[in-house]
Amino acid sequence: AVLELPGGSGHFHYSAVASAADTVQLIARFYLRDTVYPAVAYASLRELYRLLLSKQAEKLVIRKKA
Repeated sequence: AVLELPGGSGHFHYSAVASAADTVQLIARFYLRDTVYPAVAYASLRELYRLLLSKQAEKLVIRKKA
């Protein structure tokens, strides 16, 4: 999943990949381009952070092949 701020000023990338038969690799990257954001960008930042937390809180379901 990739979530982005308007204008490309930040993004969150999350992936879960089975890299081997017995290994699952989870990757989460959060990037903010600017160090200071104006007050009008607060709603977008808050929504991105809320989605980031909900994505990371999801349970990973592993099923055994039949």
